[in-house]
Amino acid sequence: MRLTLRRLREKKGWTLDTASKIFGISKSKLKNYEEYKDVPTYKELETILKITGFYFDEIGFIILRDIESHYKGNK
Repeated sequence: MRLTLRRLREKKGWTLDTASKIFGISKSKLKNYEEYKDVPTYKELETILKITGFYFDEIGFIILRDIESHYKGNK
């Protein structure tokens, strides 16, 4: 199973509201990231990585692969 931003949040047991507060971004922004309507800024991604303990290359690759998959219709 791939670990998307949403799956990462759910695995931690966080609601969208809780995760947005933990990450310091708005709930609507986080929802847009999870729904592939937008991508996090470098600073936001850096914050998410520090909090979750992932490395940039792991999550960066996951985000790019998932966005590509989403737009090709392979959700």
